[in-house]
Amino acid sequence: KAYNIVKEALEIKKYEVLCASNVKEALSLMNSSIDLIIMDIQLPDGNGIVLCQKIRENYKTPLLFLTCRNDEETIVEGLMAGGDDYVVKPFGIAEFFA
Repeated sequence: KAYNIVKEALEIKKYEVLCASNVKEALSLMNSSIDLIIMDIQLPDGNGIVLCQKIRENYKTPLLFLTCRNDEETIVEGLMAGGDDYVVKPFGIAEFFA
């Protein structure tokens, strides 16, 4: 799964990775020491775009959407909600790090 590949790739590069599998967990982990948020749009208990908007109420942490949703409307909606970048699955790990 892309989730595990990204987590492992980040850990190999010595990044500390916190993981949340749903909106509730993500909100509970949020704090000002987080350097980057990587988020899917399709979450089991909600929508990543709505979560992005909630995060933006209190944090300016860079946020990358990493999702299979590749229609222009969703991409624009994600960026307008406060996403800083948008990568569509499938992707190469070099593309991700770039």
